[in-house]
Amino acid sequence: MSAPLDYTFSINGVLLWLAVVVVLSAVASFLPAWNASRLTVREVLAYE
Repeated sequence: MSAPLDYTFSINGVLLWLAVVVVLSAVASFLPAWNASRLTVREVLAYE
């Protein structure tokens, strides 16, 4: 049972997933950075 598996990727599908991944990763990194930028030095050092 060594039948070859033929599959192709649509360039539109690849670009769509790339755009989704880039947007999600940008949001996932922007929100914590935004929250951290609103902290004062005293609040940051309180976690040490």
